[in-house]
Order: sequence, then structure tokens, then C-alpha cells
Amino acid sequence: MSLLIENGKVLQPNYSLREQSVAVEDTVITGVGGKEKMRKSHKRYDRIDATGCLVMPGFINAHTHMALGLAQGFGVGMPLFEMFENVLFPLEKKMTDNHAYLGALVAGLEFLHTGTTTINNINARWSKPVLKALDRLGLRGTMALALKDRDIKTSATFDCKSLPENEWLVKRLEDHPLLSGMFGLANEVEATESLIKTVRQLAVENHTGVHLHVAESLGEKGFVLQRTGKTSVRYLYDLGVLSDHSLAVHAVNVSKKDVLLLSKSRVTVVHCPTANLNLGTGIAPVADMLEAGVAVGLGVDHPVANMSNDLRRELSNALLLQQTLGKQLSLKQLLSMAFNSRLYGHATGTLAPGSLADLVVVSMRDRVVPQDDSSLLQKALFADSPVIHSIINGELVMRDQKILRLNEKNTLKKAQKFCKF
Repeated sequence: MSLLIENGKVLQPNYSLREQSVAVEDTVITGVGGKEKMRKSHKRYDRIDATGCLVMPGFINAHTHMALGLAQGFGVGMPLFEMFENVLFPLEKKMTDNHAYLGALVAGLEFLHTGTTTINNINARWSKPVLKALDRLGLRGTMALALKDRDIKTSATFDCKSLPENEWLVKRLEDHPLLSGMFGLANEVEATESLIKTVRQLAVENHTGVHLHVAESLGEKGFVLQRTGKTSVRYLYDLGVLSDHSLAVHAVNVSKKDVLLLSKSRVTVVHCPTANLNLGTGIAPVADMLEAGVAVGLGVDHPVANMSNDLRRELSNALLLQQTLGKQLSLKQLLSMAFNSRLYGHATGTLAPGSLADLVVVSMRDRVVPQDDSSLLQKALFADSPVIHSIINGELVMRDQKILRLNEKNTLKKAQKFCKF
């Protein structure tokens, strides 16, 4: 597909705005420049008028559980372990592949309508229905399973029956044009040291990383400290599971020394402020992490613990929560979190020639706002400005707010019938 997006204000790699045109050929951005020059060199391209709009990279939702999309908000307001015992674990036992497939579609549709083009998904199982949903939606991303072999309540251990499925998933996605496989771990409590070591070795052998929850609550921190005499981060660092190919989700209950270890390991930390608020697990020291050179992304986390799949809400809450700690995040820091693409070799998350063509057009046509860069970006990020076009891997997957790959109305109607457990 050949596209030319014209007349919009384009977000530059340095996060300034400039009125330019963006050319897309096949799967990559082939040019960014002035309107007249771009028109002359791209005469036969399908033109998209972005007058009164911002043109930005698509958001990267660095941590989500799409299979649970039909259970949105079921556990809001519950402490973490109460949510696990009373909502999540019983819910997962009742879920069918249809629940997982339709839940993933519902979550994905919200991602597309709110500017997300890339996701890192992890679930207890349901690889095939979630993969089917992602293929229907056309989202870029990674997939993993939350592997575990210890009961969180009794500490009894058991065989990890999902490990072969995760191995299958990694192999299945080796040549996928949009998706890649990772290995996953539920957290440092539900995975024994033996399982953590096994997963780390498999990740190395398959040239991929590990997606895991880390130091989310004081309960997990206390469990590890009592058994090992180490913090969660030190424990996982010593086991070699934190690396530049991996995702450490939450990292709420961490010390200053832990922050330095996270930086040293080059792992990407994923901040999930809304879910942390809903579950009462605390506030991650994100400003301190960024100052220490830690790569930080953003995630909407669990639909069960979050009423929204809009990453812009995470941007807003990340900003406000750091203020409560007496810290400040700049607009550039927030944008760097929303577009953090270290896991993808920085091939997406920016609009420059040679980058993957993952971008969105955000309308400011009905917004009364000063025209300086900061005001426009804040309005686009924090004021629910409508995303009208979405392009992923060079394909126009949403045009004029209409999803092009599937019938959204019929999908939501069918999902509503399955929204029972």
C-alpha cells in the first residue's frame, strides 16, 4: 500500500511538531518532508488529508492481558491478592476459547480507537484464540504465557503444564510479519527458582526475552525476602532473567539499589499506574528510574483491574502519581514512555524514513487550543482527542474511525452475548 498523509502536524523524533507530509510504501515510512516536494515525488500515492490533525507514531502498550477483555473492571477496588483469589483465578477456570477470542477482539478494538498500534500481551493460556484475534485486528506485538509452578496461597509446587504451549507459541511466531513470541512468568512468587532458570535458558536458546511481573506488591517483596534474603529485583537479577530483551512489569516496591540494578540489566520496566492504583499496590518510582537511565514503557495491564484500554489514561496517571511523590515528568519523558520501542530494536515508535509504518492521525479539529507544540501535544494526549486513522505495518487498519479488517458492530454484538461467566 502507498499512502501520503498530508497537511498534518507531524511529531518529530525530538518530539517537536512540524507541518509535513509522511509517505508510506509497503511496510515502512519512505519519506517525511514538505508538502509540495512530497507531492511531486509521490504522485500516485493514496492521499490522506490530515488538516487540523497531529500525525504521531502509534502508542506501544507494553503490558496487557487481552484474553480477559470481556471481564473489564471485575476486580477494580480490590487488593491484589484478594482480586487473584476471588475474581481472576475463578474467572480463568470458567473461560472458554470463545471468551478469550472475543475478549481479545474487544480489547484490540479499543486499542485501535485510542491510538495503540503495538502491544505486549501475556495470559495464563489461550494462545490460539488470542493469536487469531490479533491476526484479525492487524496489531503488532509480542505474545507470552504467564508460566507458574507454585500456588500463591499455599506455596505448594506443581508441574508447569503451560510451558509446552509457550514453546509452541515462540516457534509458531518465528516468521510472523507482525508478532513475535516471548517466554513469560507470572511473577517471582508463583514461579519457583527452577522454573525461572528454565525459562531464562529457553529464552536464550530461542533468541527472545522474558515478560514477567516484578515487585508488584509488598506481599511478593516479603515472600522473596523471607525465602532468599534478597529483594525481588536482586533475586531475579542474580538469576539472569532481567535483560535488554525482557520486560519487568510494575517494579513498584523497589529500593534505590534495585533501580540501579534495573538500569544495569537494561531491562525495560513497564509502568501500569492505573492498575497499581486500583489494586492498591503503590506507586513505582518512575522519575527516579528515568534519571538512572532505566528504559520505561507504559501498559494498561489487566482489564480486570482497569476500566480502560486507553494508553492516554496511563500517561495522565503516570504524570499525576509522580507529582504526589514530589517528582515531575516532562512531556518528553512521557512521550518516550508511550513510544518506548527498545524491545523492537527502535524500529517503531518514531516517524522517520526507514521506520516501520505504524502511525496514527489524531484530530484536533474540534479542539480550541493554543497552537504551540506543548499545548497541542497535551491536548492530544490528555483530552481524549479522537484518533481518526490508524496505520500498522503500512496497512490502513482504521480510516475515518471505521475499522477496516472486521465488522465492529457485529463483533461487539457477539461479544456481549458471551459477556457472562
